[in-house]
Amino acid sequence: MKTLRSFMEEVKTRLPEEYMEYREEVDPRFEVTAIVEELIRVNRYPVIFFPRAKGSRYPIVVGVAASRKLMAFAMGVPASDLVPEFRRREQQPIAPAMVSSGPVQEVIKKGSDLDITELPHITAHEADAGPYITAGLMVAKDPETGVRNSAFIRCQIVDRETAYIHIHPGKHLDVYHKKAERMNKPLPVAVVLGSHPLWMLGSLSLVPIDVDELDVVGGLMQEPLRLVRCVTCDLEAMADAEIVQELEHLDAEVEDGGQRYVPRACPVNGQPVPRNGADVIAIGEPEDGMCLFLLYREGLLCVASVL
Repeated sequence: MKTLRSFMEEVKTRLPEEYMEYREEVDPRFEVTAIVEELIRVNRYPVIFFPRAKGSRYPIVVGVAASRKLMAFAMGVPASDLVPEFRRREQQPIAPAMVSSGPVQEVIKKGSDLDITELPHITAHEADAGPYITAGLMVAKDPETGVRNSAFIRCQIVDRETAYIHIHPGKHLDVYHKKAERMNKPLPVAVVLGSHPLWMLGSLSLVPIDVDELDVVGGLMQEPLRLVRCVTCDLEAMADAEIVQELEHLDAEVEDGGQRYVPRACPVNGQPVPRNGADVIAIGEPEDGMCLFLLYREGLLCVASVL
């Protein structure tokens, strides 16, 4: 069974030079990014485990997708074979396996117990509008066909139960969102935190919109991805994730002080990007959940690995 924890243990055991633990307390505001940047300066891209995050009880993990070497290791092939093996497995999807329960629902928070600001959301750069979830895989269903999409979505944390999300125009999630709007119904989504690298690669697959991307994830793993039903909506999410946030709806673009845009660390052609509002209505997690983050360069490397 492939999970973030199993991957970290394999790297620690079999590739110890690619694994680091930073035992000092780390500040999610700028300090995590600074440590990663210093390692980049000396051409190091390890998985880094931060067990103590300032202001949060949750540990932080970064770096699981930081190099082709790690991505190839996750797939069990030499780095030179990563792309052809990805393409081969992408064409051999395996449907997920539904389970009645999983570690991600050992603890469920709703109502007054819900507070997404408890998570150690990283502020990576001075130009960021605030703290972000940067490695969240957003899972959604086509409201007409039921086909699932999984994609990286950068979520800005607004308050204890609200996030702002940029939906890329023309992408599958945008199509789902517009369908739901035409049907005058909310679009349930789940933000999955704490993913195995192959869950990430499957979510980057450029398969057609009528192909279920969680089937692609299973093909990459060469085993069914375990899914559990969400607590509050008709949707499934990874049973072995570290954290799943269930979002009730995605609004049309939201305004804040008359502004319809939110700045980001690396704007597109110097321009800000539109955002959408989302209400978080439940969080599920193991009793000892961890938070996984991607930093900017790492995300580029992850994408480049499959092109």
